[in-house]
Amino acid sequence: MTSRYAPDHSTVLEISGVSYALLKKESDTLTYARIDAPDDLRVFTHKEFGNLLGNVDVRLRPLEMTEGRKAALARTGTKYIGTMPKRSREKALWKEAWVMAGLAALDDGRAKRTEASLNKIIPNLNAEIEKRRSIKTKAKRAGQLRPRSFEAPCARSLLQWMRDYQNSGRSALALVRKKGSGRFGPEFCPETTRLLNSCINESINMQRLSMIEAHKNCRDAFAQANVERSEANLPPLHLPSLSTFRRRVSKMNAHELYVRQHGREAARRKFRFYEQGLNAMAVGQRVEVDSYKTDVFTVLSWMQKAPDCPDVIEKLKPIRLWIIVAIDCATRCIVGFKLSFTPNAEAAVEVLGQIGRDKSHIAASAGCTSPWNQSCGVSEIAVDNGAEFISRAFQMAVTDLGWAITYTVAAHPELRSIIERFFRTLGSKCLAHLLGRTFSNFIERGDYSSEALAALDEDELTQILLLFFVDIYHNEPHAGLNGETPANAWLRLSHTMGKIPEPDPITALAVFGVPVVRKLGRGGVLFSGIRYVNDVLREELLRNYDSEISIRVDPQDVGWIAVFVDDEWHPAFAVNAAVRGMSYQCWRSFVLEERARNRTAAILNEDIIVAARKR
Repeated sequence: MTSRYAPDHSTVLEISGVSYALLKKESDTLTYARIDAPDDLRVFTHKEFGNLLGNVDVRLRPLEMTEGRKAALARTGTKYIGTMPKRSREKALWKEAWVMAGLAALDDGRAKRTEASLNKIIPNLNAEIEKRRSIKTKAKRAGQLRPRSFEAPCARSLLQWMRDYQNSGRSALALVRKKGSGRFGPEFCPETTRLLNSCINESINMQRLSMIEAHKNCRDAFAQANVERSEANLPPLHLPSLSTFRRRVSKMNAHELYVRQHGREAARRKFRFYEQGLNAMAVGQRVEVDSYKTDVFTVLSWMQKAPDCPDVIEKLKPIRLWIIVAIDCATRCIVGFKLSFTPNAEAAVEVLGQIGRDKSHIAASAGCTSPWNQSCGVSEIAVDNGAEFISRAFQMAVTDLGWAITYTVAAHPELRSIIERFFRTLGSKCLAHLLGRTFSNFIERGDYSSEALAALDEDELTQILLLFFVDIYHNEPHAGLNGETPANAWLRLSHTMGKIPEPDPITALAVFGVPVVRKLGRGGVLFSGIRYVNDVLREELLRNYDSEISIRVDPQDVGWIAVFVDDEWHPAFAVNAAVRGMSYQCWRSFVLEERARNRTAAILNEDIIVAARKR
């Protein structure tokens, strides 16, 4: 069966530099219209569209048809935050952190969307952001500089940043350059606004006074303030009317208002809309990613090769590895995972890279009989506030892929209930059967010696997890899917609701490829003895001879690379067509074998060379 794609109308399809917008989406076909020539239509079947996305000259640009995204691109002049200068990049991510913190404050009722309200919590937000920026995913190395700090913004700037960020589809690119606020003057003077907000905060409580009685308290507070201002020879404050007071209260966050009148726990019960996490109808619409400390002790493979020395063996203790998992909410399919010593940014980015590609070869290497062909693009990535997910590398990867990232509220696991429930399933159905399990607590563990019975190394644990995910979990009936298996749910939704398209090859390579800088010469770009050329490099050579070019290399295929020229990534192919489809490891092995063979031949001919010199 052919997968059915469901691209968004705001996504631009670019074919060989020509941009197309989605005109019509039907059950069997997708119709695109050329943006600069609307009468030029291109109709694709879903199979043709899938094959088209595999071409290196095809690009998908999410949200580019939205006005906010257009304005952001016009201001920044770039489509990729990862290629910007370091200071600009850091400032944009710093602004995004402020926007995230500000939006979270609005959502949980700590502030309202006013300058006066935000001014009150800006010091708290600043402390929170600096604390998050100080979290390290690994130890600081010698000579490594601390993250650059910037001066906290004013409330007006923060409000404008939040507007730009939301209008652009939640892209950090909208925050690259400062934009004038363009807002009108305030309704009241700052002192009046401050006192009005204070009266609302004091009057809206569990006493649940009527609006008339609450406004009377406000009137008394303004009268007292005006007496004090009169003694200080200051002009009196204007008392807001009852209708204004009602209007301000009605604009309060509904959850905040309920918390003040009934308590936090009552509000949590009333507003717990998603009992099983946020609903997703299409494949890739929402993917939850989280890290989990495995409930089993692991003996690292290098420990087994340690010398038989009591002092060394004493220091080599089994450890519990971390696993980062990505799960598609609509189908409950696992679309990526990675074991690591700590939940770090590199592992999190690697999991992102697995989401958009077929992983059947990985499953086959572990002995799986079922394919691991679940791959898709993502509309929304839901993560918590772990250090690996608030890292610059993870944020830049998500931004350059055109995906939206959602940081869920701490202490509310129900907002990511699907991934949280999966970890319980992993512990009970898989890890509970392994030697060295840790149990939930020391009472349940009893006399079981978890560390002494540890027998698996990290490679064996990875193989076991692959077998469990692909052959068992994907093919077992799932209660959250009404008894349907995740694998069958993937097939069904892919053909009925469609799936978010995977990142195009150039974007995927630009985000997940190995970054390298090489000089441009008459032979193109040289990497590991392989020369790469294209028309863009030839033109760049005429403009900037011997210039340095940023490239991205795919370790699984050295037949082509991505080169960054004129603020865009372009494919460049190897001059030697024989290396296309060859991995970097195979290429290096081949080169080393050839060098060894040549050295042997040179030694055999050494006698002939010496004799010739004597003659």
